[in-house]
Amino acid sequence: MAKVTIDARVNRTEDPAKVEEAVRQVFPDARISHEEGRVVAEARSLAMLMRKATEERIRDAARGALWRGRIDEKTTRVELSKQAAYVGRLNFNEVPHPLGDIVVTIETDDSLEHLLDEVAPPTRQEIAAREGRIMTATRRSSLHREESELEAIGSAIDTGWHELEEEEDEVFGDDEEA
Repeated sequence: MAKVTIDARVNRTEDPAKVEEAVRQVFPDARISHEEGRVVAEARSLAMLMRKATEERIRDAARGALWRGRIDEKTTRVELSKQAAYVGRLNFNEVPHPLGDIVVTIETDDSLEHLLDEVAPPTRQEIAAREGRIMTATRRSSLHREESELEAIGSAIDTGWHELEEEEDEVFGDDEEA
């Protein structure tokens, strides 16, 4: 089970109800309270976060953001765009937004890696990459070029070998004639 703590600054130009709605879009089960210039909340479920990451096809990005935000073996922190969350979208901010973000801290009883596998299961592409089955286009191109070069070298060696045999036959005579 995970404990999710949510904290979003409410700027003077923002409507606290809209910031609360942004939090609810991602954490509908959150217990929300308003503090001085902030919307704070606690949640137990990451189901909506997981669903949105899957629907938006950003599971790898979600996994990456959660992994990069790790504080220790059982805790991670990510920052979500308030504007994106308000319209029901996920946007993991790598750099804090000047107007503030929704700061989400997740603590798990289990390992963070196990939590990541539950929240944002690895995609087939990520699994294949882990197993070394995916080659980038650059690597494939490089291998193809190396293969062509090796074929050219092999052909040159064969040609040189045949020429050497012909010269040897001229100097020493053909073994088949003897």
